[in-house]
Amino acid sequence: MAEVKFHVWEGKMVHAVYSDVVDAPLTAGITAEEIISAMSESSESGVEVPAMGELRALNTHCKPVLVAAEDEESESAGQKYVVRAVLRYVPEAESESL
Repeated sequence: MAEVKFHVWEGKMVHAVYSDVVDAPLTAGITAEEIISAMSESSESGVEVPAMGELRALNTHCKPVLVAAEDEESESAGQKYVVRAVLRYVPEAESESL
């Protein structure tokens, strides 16, 4: 399951970091909409996730990592991939006033 940490700076900028471990390398990048959706799902404190007005940055990285199995019969050993995406955007309400 993906983990998303985000912060909204005084309603002027949103910064989010998306992290996940997957079985296969990415064939397509993570979209801003996917990250915003994951932010909404992970928001436990009731923080409202602002709609995106203007995209400032979206960077995605996928790197291989070896995962050791807890026992020799486990199928979880082998190659996994760490996915990290960083999203920055101006919320919709703020972009209209700029």
